[in-house]
Amino acid sequence: MSRILVVTPIVGQEFNEKVTTYVSRIPLPEGVVVDCACLEKGPVSVETMLDEAFSAAACIDRVLELTEREKRYDAVVVNCCADPAVHALKEALDIPVVGAGEASYYTAALLVPSFSVISVLKNSVPHTRLRIRSMGLEARLASVYGIDTGVLDLHGGSAADQILKAAEQAVRCDAADCIVLGCTGMADLAEQIRARLSVPVVEPTAAAVCQAMALVSQRLVHGREWMYLRADRSKIR
Repeated sequence: MSRILVVTPIVGQEFNEKVTTYVSRIPLPEGVVVDCACLEKGPVSVETMLDEAFSAAACIDRVLELTEREKRYDAVVVNCCADPAVHALKEALDIPVVGAGEASYYTAALLVPSFSVISVLKNSVPHTRLRIRSMGLEARLASVYGIDTGVLDLHGGSAADQILKAAEQAVRCDAADCIVLGCTGMADLAEQIRARLSVPVVEPTAAAVCQAMALVSQRLVHGREWMYLRADRSKIR
């Protein structure tokens, strides 16, 4: 049996329950168990760099607490497209750590030569471009759109229509052959969007869980020779 820990790096048990329900519908091999958790302290959403910084610190504490207490996880997913703390957790843990953002962008790059990202507030446009540039995928990025709706407002009546309108423009005007939903809070809207578009739609939570499972099944984990030297946690006081 394989067990994956999905941590949504915000405070909010109600949102975590939605994530748990959504993840339970992801078709995974028999014997794969996914546990979902959220933060006990930190931001209620990640929309700014400041949110991301507070989220990262709290996410590290939460993931280390859960992995050390349970000692049974084969992989960790950080369920946020900003990927807070992903690199730090790779230094700290000897199991695969996958961010929802990196998983969704690499998944899109496997599918098509050019993809677009539809995210939330307008600041998500430069933030997303910066992250994708750091991943070496800038040449594959057709466009990024922010629908100017906050994470906590995504389940209002107009959010799906706003996402669809931006996605259609990306396909029509930017030659995007795939759409990445740029916020894990959009997960419940993914099927609506897929049903109304002619191109594949990558949903980050599912992409990250499936990528984590793929790494576990191949017995792969991050290298320790250069980038992810083992962190000396005794220096943190």
